[in-house]
Amino acid sequence: QASIQNFQWFDHSSAYVALKVPKAISVCPLGYLVPAIAIAIGRLLHLGTYPLFYLGRLSNVLLYTVTVYAALRRAPYGKAVIFVLSFLPMSQHLIASYSYDGHAMGISMLFLANFLYWMNSDQRITTRDYVIMTALAVLLSLAKCTYAPLIAVVFLIPNERFSDSSRKAWARKAGIIAVCFVVFLLFYLLFLLILGVPIMTMELSIGRASQSSFAHTFDILQKPKHKWNLWKYGSIVGNYALMMCYVVIVSWIAIYF
Repeated sequence: QASIQNFQWFDHSSAYVALKVPKAISVCPLGYLVPAIAIAIGRLLHLGTYPLFYLGRLSNVLLYTVTVYAALRRAPYGKAVIFVLSFLPMSQHLIASYSYDGHAMGISMLFLANFLYWMNSDQRITTRDYVIMTALAVLLSLAKCTYAPLIAVVFLIPNERFSDSSRKAWARKAGIIAVCFVVFLLFYLLFLLILGVPIMTMELSIGRASQSSFAHTFDILQKPKHKWNLWKYGSIVGNYALMMCYVVIVSWIAIYF
């Protein structure tokens, strides 16, 4: 009831409330680009809080709809599978939110649809097709790292689609993987400089200031009546959980060899 009473289509006030959200983005921010643009446009139009909020979510739905529609148009077969997967309840839940998974799923469907088209087409892959293939592969690798192995399906495309020379065909296929790797590495180094170096410097500074382990750092540095020392328990549990995971993996490797 309070939300309905406070609803406004437009809000011409210049006051904003800043929220500090820890670890708001843990992946490449390109997945949030379209909602960010939609929110920026909404702010230029002086939309109210609720219209602005839902405009960002609807932009995610629009992006997903466009990519799935393009995949359905491009795929030579398997259209029913793409259609059913795109309308699963979990898919609808993700695309109707601010989750980057909607962007990742749409790009992956479009990439696989183009792959099926190039696999079954009798025509030679043109420069335009090669650029589109490379761009989709780059977007897919940046959208979510777990989807990056899908790019390897380009090696299943017959060499005749690329060139009469088998060596040139394999070189072009490897070129797609190389471009994805270079772009991913550039983004990784960029965010390493923006986020990784400051966080590492902060950790080193805290260690030098306390001259103690992480378990006792907050006890030494925190001000009276603060409860930052409670954070150490979560960190200790996390370190033990990580160590148990690595022990299992290392044991598997040792048994294998």
